[in-house]
Amino acid sequence: MPIASRYVLLEIERALLSEDFVALEDTVEKCKSRYSDDVKLIELCDDILEFLKGEKDELALKGLKRKLYELMEERFVSVSGGYDLWFIRRRWPRTP
Repeated sequence: MPIASRYVLLEIERALLSEDFVALEDTVEKCKSRYSDDVKLIELCDDILEFLKGEKDELALKGLKRKLYELMEERFVSVSGGYDLWFIRRRWPRTP
């Protein structure tokens, strides 16, 4: 799996968490054009676009986050079965 698609997932996560729907729509549109062969990523992008066109309620937002995190977990697990160090450091940064 290309590293670039991991960064797209992180961009989507950042926009969802900050509820920056303009940035989210831009990211999703770029994602759909770049990764048209990635079925799961395109499904997530389509769900996000549906969410953006409809009412933006809290339940739908939680559902999108759940789908995103499931896909992120699948994509960031390395072949050895452990998480990539890069992902772990991003998720659980060291505290001073």
